[in-house]
Amino acid sequence: MIIKQDKKHTLSMCLAVFISLALFTFFAVFDVRDFTSESSIFDNVVFYWVYRGLCILFLPILFYAQVWSILQLFSKKPLLEINEYALIDYSSSSSIGEIPWDSMKRVFVKGRFIVIELNNPEEILPKWGIVKRTFAKINKKVGYDYICISVERFKKQAFDVLCKIHEKKPLDGFDDIKLQIENARNNHF
Repeated sequence: MIIKQDKKHTLSMCLAVFISLALFTFFAVFDVRDFTSESSIFDNVVFYWVYRGLCILFLPILFYAQVWSILQLFSKKPLLEINEYALIDYSSSSSIGEIPWDSMKRVFVKGRFIVIELNNPEEILPKWGIVKRTFAKINKKVGYDYICISVERFKKQAFDVLCKIHEKKPLDGFDDIKLQIENARNNHF
């Protein structure tokens, strides 16, 4: 099964990043205190320079996100590929690539993410680049696991993708959920 991206969502993501990049660039380059004669929050010198410093700090990150989102608009590569041997992830700039089914301890859904718990993350993490490793550790610290795949940009229904994953790596309690959704679909139509 190949899951392609929803180009409309990718375009909206690209526009949101562009607007953010433009705003952060504006605040990083221009002294906004010169634009107003009234008292504002920017009159506090410490706040102003901390805010401006954060804008400057985030510019490279937003620039990278903008370049990546533009490349995604023209990419023909699928977001996910599910085959007999592995789940292949290309869904984000920090995607891991091929994840063999036997290296997965558990797959579950949390919020709008498919979360993959690995059997031996200590062995796999050092093989990833510093950016991927950093994002993986952040995912773990915020309550997910090292690999999180957002379903936001999927062209297919996330439920269909989960059904296919469940065939290869059973999801805890998924059969009950699947039955409830299928009953609801049958009762609606």
